[in-house]
Amino acid sequence: VRAAREVAELVLAEAPKPPAEAAPDARVPVLLVPARDEVDHAGVDLLAHLLDPARWQVEVAPDEMLASELLARIEATRPAAVVI
Repeated sequence: VRAAREVAELVLAEAPKPPAEAAPDARVPVLLVPARDEVDHAGVDLLAHLLDPARWQVEVAPDEMLASELLARIEATRPAAVVI
């Protein structure tokens, strides 16, 4: 777990974050959900960082979220995509 987090942090530190230029309402909402554990959460954090903020409105769900809570969040926020 620690190694996966360290690799993700190295990649995140080196990858420049593109500037958000689009209007907030023009971005596509996406919900990123770690499947099981901290390794999955590190992967989700990495993906969230790599997605262009000018095109994507990214929300990262906590890894301890219950399935019922996840379904309620999806219903409330209506993301265009849910990535697990």
